[in-house]
Amino acid sequence: MKFRTEICIDSFGFNITHEEKIMLIGSCFSENISRRLSSAMFDICTNPSGIIYNPFSITESLYLLMNRTVFSKDDLSEHNGLYHSFRHHSSFSSPDSREILSKINSCITEGHEYLKQCRHLFLTIGTSWIYRLANNGSIAANCHKFPADYFRHELLSAASIADNLSECLLSLKNFNPDLNIIFTVSPVRHWKEGAVNNQRSKSVLIEAVHAVIEKNARCFYFPAYEIMMDDLRDYRFYADDMLHPSDAAVDYIYEKFCIAFFNESTRKLNHEIDTINKMLNHKPFFPDSKDHDLFKKKISEKIRKLPNAGIISKYVKILNEEI
Repeated sequence: MKFRTEICIDSFGFNITHEEKIMLIGSCFSENISRRLSSAMFDICTNPSGIIYNPFSITESLYLLMNRTVFSKDDLSEHNGLYHSFRHHSSFSSPDSREILSKINSCITEGHEYLKQCRHLFLTIGTSWIYRLANNGSIAANCHKFPADYFRHELLSAASIADNLSECLLSLKNFNPDLNIIFTVSPVRHWKEGAVNNQRSKSVLIEAVHAVIEKNARCFYFPAYEIMMDDLRDYRFYADDMLHPSDAAVDYIYEKFCIAFFNESTRKLNHEIDTINKMLNHKPFFPDSKDHDLFKKKISEKIRKLPNAGIISKYVKILNEEI
């Protein structure tokens, strides 16, 4: 007897390896997957504009990278002693305008070069609801706790999202013809909009994304939202706020991710890396003992046997920093 509906994911026709660059842009769910990829020593770049939820701001973030846009003080807004960019997450905000501009422009420069060499781009869209600035109609990636009358709240249509994404994909293909683009809809519930409007929002996103995938080559869909809603389908898989997936849920979705995108040799390498990580996280009772010296030598031997020189150099750096 089966008590759940497990979602099986078809092959995407390509594999992701440790030798390839991966960029992830979008909601906080993309950050969760990024942490697991980073722990597995993949070459990743995550959210160069910070966490972004709506599709229009995600495409704007990509245009900033492709065009290598340079921000000036005129692009910032000051509120309650802090400078903000409405095209960036509040993690960029600062009381010093020079600091925020330095961070923004540095991330754009680094992101531009990374996107140019990137092989796989994951776009995780969270909501169809947007906030437009009342004074000029531009869409805010983050409201930064500005007063409500600064914005107009509206729900994007599936058609407008599909058109916006399709136009951006044309630019991406010219910028990096070898790019695979994988869409996901975030399983995080946007309860601020209420139960009905959250479902409206997700439905619009799913319809728009599939309309884009059907008309564009090298575009794919990973069903993170569907795994959470139909496979896991239980409040025990949510965090305490009952909105975000729990660590166990993200781990489960990441397992599905690994099956979908990694071949057997990559999964085997991931297992070796996981073993090394657990050894490195071990806290000895007697760090100056001979037994711990032997333990450290064992870790070094495991690292030297890894088949990827880039991963070995990352571990060497970690060990040197610890020393």
